[in-house]
Amino acid sequence: MNEHKSVVWFANDAKPNDFFFRSPFQSWKFRVNTAVVVALSLGLIFVLFKNWSKWSLAIRFAWIAFFILQGTLYPFLRILQSHRKINELYLAGKITEQSAESPIDELLSVADNALNDGLFYSLTVLGMLAFSAFVIGSK
Repeated sequence: MNEHKSVVWFANDAKPNDFFFRSPFQSWKFRVNTAVVVALSLGLIFVLFKNWSKWSLAIRFAWIAFFILQGTLYPFLRILQSHRKINELYLAGKITEQSAESPIDELLSVADNALNDGLFYSLTVLGMLAFSAFVIGSK
């Protein structure tokens, strides 16, 4: 009657990182980042059309170039390129799927978090810039 049984919680059941071993679009982080890219693109289009007559051609070109090159295209392509490189190593058999909490699994988790978080933070800053341009442009 006084027998204690240990309960295994789901949080204690660690799962290995598999971001680099499958399509990046199967990762919830990458899907969130993709949705943010789409939302920011639509937001920038709205801001540009709303302020089209107020801004000179140089300012419009600077916004578009900064947004496309620095804000979305470069970080998005960088994450896809890094994913492709590690996925090629996996397909060539040079690395394998690891068990949870193994050293290589920890490194893959760090790489996954660094790529996805870096993309999210650059998109967040760009979103704040676009929002501030919208607020300033509407005055």
